[in-house]
Amino acid sequence: MEPRPRETPMERYDDGLDAQLIDPVVLDEVELLTEIVIAVQTFARRLKPVEVDRLLGLAD
Repeated sequence: MEPRPRETPMERYDDGLDAQLIDPVVLDEVELLTEIVIAVQTFARRLKPVEVDRLLGLAD
């Protein structure tokens, strides 16, 4: 008997619809969070919000 291929979580849950959820607001938030993680990863201490804003170019 051949082993059955592993299913992904989405293959196990098949509601019969072939639709993708694209939410621009969520995508923007994920992109911003990614930029924050990249910007602060080199610091050994917790940054203040104003420092994070400065790193992201958002400071006045």
